[in-house]
Amino acid sequence: TTLDSTATMTEFGPIVVRYNKVQSQVNLKYDSWQKELQTYFAAVLAERIIENFEKISDAKTRLENVSLEGSSVTTNEIVLGVTFLQEVNQQIPSWHKKTTELGESEKLLKRQRHAFRSDWMEASLVGGQLQQVEQLLAKRMRIMEDQVPLLQSRIVAEDKANVQRVSDLLSNWEQNKPLMGNITPDDALEKLNKFEFNMKKSQLDQENLIKAKDALGLDVGASDNAISGCLDEVAGLTEVWEAVSKPFDSLTELKDTLWATAVMRKVRKTLDDILIEMRSLPNRIRQYDAYTALHDKVKSYLSGHSTLSDMKTDALKERHWKIILQKLNIHVAFSELTIGMLWDNDLLERKKDMAEVLSIAQGEMAIEVFLNEVRDRWMKQELNLVLYQNRVRLIRGWDDLFTALDDHTGGLILMRSSPYYRAVREFQEDGNLWEDRLTKLRAAFDAWIDVQRRWVYLEGIFFGSADIKNQLPAEWSRFKSVDGEFITLMRRISSRPYAMEALNIENLQRTLERLSNLMTVIQKALGTYLEKQRSDFSRFYFLGDDDLLEIIGNSSEPGKVLPHLGKMFASISTCNSVPCEEEGVLTKFEAMLSKDGEKVRLDSPITVTSKMNVKDWLKQLESG
Repeated sequence: TTLDSTATMTEFGPIVVRYNKVQSQVNLKYDSWQKELQTYFAAVLAERIIENFEKISDAKTRLENVSLEGSSVTTNEIVLGVTFLQEVNQQIPSWHKKTTELGESEKLLKRQRHAFRSDWMEASLVGGQLQQVEQLLAKRMRIMEDQVPLLQSRIVAEDKANVQRVSDLLSNWEQNKPLMGNITPDDALEKLNKFEFNMKKSQLDQENLIKAKDALGLDVGASDNAISGCLDEVAGLTEVWEAVSKPFDSLTELKDTLWATAVMRKVRKTLDDILIEMRSLPNRIRQYDAYTALHDKVKSYLSGHSTLSDMKTDALKERHWKIILQKLNIHVAFSELTIGMLWDNDLLERKKDMAEVLSIAQGEMAIEVFLNEVRDRWMKQELNLVLYQNRVRLIRGWDDLFTALDDHTGGLILMRSSPYYRAVREFQEDGNLWEDRLTKLRAAFDAWIDVQRRWVYLEGIFFGSADIKNQLPAEWSRFKSVDGEFITLMRRISSRPYAMEALNIENLQRTLERLSNLMTVIQKALGTYLEKQRSDFSRFYFLGDDDLLEIIGNSSEPGKVLPHLGKMFASISTCNSVPCEEEGVLTKFEAMLSKDGEKVRLDSPITVTSKMNVKDWLKQLESG
């Protein structure tokens, strides 16, 4: 060849090309490629030698185990043995050809002086193994020929038994094939796998019997394709159940959701998604009952979702769920209840029963909300306090307090007539407790507002005028005692200004009633004193108690008495006073003034001294 040429130069007219260096490089590359190809070929050949050796060795082992004699040999073993003998007999020519090819390929490598691996298996071993197989096969074939009549009779009997088994299998398939949607996909697929296994085994047995009958010279007969048709049906149903299994698993996962943690919005979305997924399946899937049953079930769950959502309410307490679970015949703890248990136990079909329980729960919920409202309002109710005369904080906003007390007390009384109230012992206990508390609080506040009003009135009288203290020393002494107790009470409530804190004050009602009685005595004495003043000066009858007390209390300040002259004297609005620097003289009045500004001088000026009683100078004014 060109590569093996010893020439190193070529001439093209006047051009001379020397390629000795290039030729050596090309030869090296060629040798490298040849070595790589040879190595790859040897590796492939080694695999083929081992593969054929193992295949022929396996056939030899099985041939050694084939038994066609003796009463202990089963019919199935005879069928398999005869079938295998026929298969091996058919394989012998192809094995001879492959063994020859392997030997020729090995010789080719040897001619190329290939360096074989240390674990190389000689092709001759395959040939030797094949000879042993041929010897065993010839021996087994002779035995089979000697036993032909017996083998034929057993094969015929086995063929009849197999026909009956196939008939039973097909009958079982027709009766129990998973067409209906009343089972789970897992159960259906498991049943289909069993049928498929049994059918394929029967089909294989049938094929082996045909081969055995052919080997023994028996009539094969017409082939029966019933099993093949059933296998096609199994494949179709398997496709259906596998397609349905995904949405079914999604529904099962949803049904396993604990009711306590379920979110109805997510439940609705999951059902919608399952329905959308099922509607996207091919028409050939949708015509089966497995699809229709699941599709209808999901639709029923969606149509009854409002009922399920109604049950997810805070109004339903543990006591209500016990009734619901009892009605649905569910025997698990509420913490273990799942959505699937409610669906599977006909919750959606028992809307009337659920509505009754829900109505009771909502009625009881209304009572519970009201009781919580009462509890929260009065446990947190702060008293509105305002500083009075820089001495003490007094309560104001009584109207709001009394309105809230009356509303809640009335609500508690009306609540007793509710059937939902009488059905729950906790409601009765809380209702009675708060009715008693609010009744006591109302009584305490009724007394408190009266005491506070009287105290303000008397405090203004006694602390606003030193004259009153001097003129009513016994009443002043009593009021000082009342004032001390009232101030102490108000300071205590100011430290914790909560309405319910009043009930924690020991003997509060008795204390308030005692203070009220004392101030009633003081006011009565004060009224007697004022009546005596009116009897001494009849024009005092034109004044109310407050105006009269202000006049008496300000007897040392004539200027504060003048605004009341118009009430005692019809034509006098005030008096005109002139400054006076005489010792002990408070003022001098020289004229009377009307509302229209008319001025009338007195016959003689009225001198008001510090020791003069107010009714004395008013009498002088009356006489003119």
